[in-house]
Amino acid sequence: MPVGIPKVPFQVPGDNDASWVDIYNRIYRERLLFLGKELDIQTSNQLAGIMIYLSIESNSRDLFFFINSPGGGIVSGLSLFDTMQAVEPDVHTLAMGLTASIAAFLLVGGEITKRRAFPHARVMIHQPISMLKDDGFKDWVMETDEVMKMQEDIIEAYVQRTGQPRWVINKDMERDNFMSAKEAKDHGIVDHIVRTESRPIVNEKPIVNEKPIVNEKPIVNEKPIVNNKPIVNEKPIVNEKPIVNEKPIVNEKPIVNNKPIVNNKPIVNNKPIVNKKWRLVNDNGNGRPPFDDNGNGRPPFDDNGTPFNFDLD
Repeated sequence: MPVGIPKVPFQVPGDNDASWVDIYNRIYRERLLFLGKELDIQTSNQLAGIMIYLSIESNSRDLFFFINSPGGGIVSGLSLFDTMQAVEPDVHTLAMGLTASIAAFLLVGGEITKRRAFPHARVMIHQPISMLKDDGFKDWVMETDEVMKMQEDIIEAYVQRTGQPRWVINKDMERDNFMSAKEAKDHGIVDHIVRTESRPIVNEKPIVNEKPIVNEKPIVNEKPIVNNKPIVNEKPIVNEKPIVNEKPIVNEKPIVNNKPIVNNKPIVNNKPIVNKKWRLVNDNGNGRPPFDDNGNGRPPFDDNGTPFNFDLD
């Protein structure tokens, strides 16, 4: 099923309700004209009529003529070319896609300094072609003579509107001569190339309505460091062992009076003291217990005043 021509709503001035019109009729209201097919008598008359009507509606607003056509009839093209020169508003011509044959002639017929081409447009010019085939020789000669006259008119228009010498135009039109937008500009067929700026690629989305940080909370659960050592449960770590009750945990046995204690008993000469009592001994080896039978302490001197030493019995 063909798509057809799209339609858009448009309210005609004076009407209460909008009606559906094809998109080209709506665009014509904005003084934009399109030639998107081969030019024939009907299309030429339609475009010429629109130009005349828009010129009557406002002779101070320019017209914009977009061309994407493989060409068409010579007579149809010449009639539309003359209409473009006759209307009062300036006619901007814009080449897009392929603008060939008589369509290129319409392109060069736009107002000088207001002819443009899109960057990837192609322009082709060549000499007029007679479509007469099976008629008699006399008719063929007459047709050829008429085509040559129209070719002279077209060449003269190209010379006036491009600024190129006549011999250059004659040489360029001997065969199909395709040109890029830049070549068409250098040739004088267009005055400008439409610049289409490419949009930059952004991988990140822009920040919109960024909100400030309010009541920023401090860092929680992060342990403080004192003297390059972390504090655990408010107690510093010393030699990788925590301090408990201000005494370090030592895996070695406790020492009392410079002697280790084993099973709560002191060690003498690497042997624990078992079932022995202390006594007082003098230099002669005589000794006595430091306490009497009643538990009273005895003096640490003998009868001669010699001090006793502590020893085990």
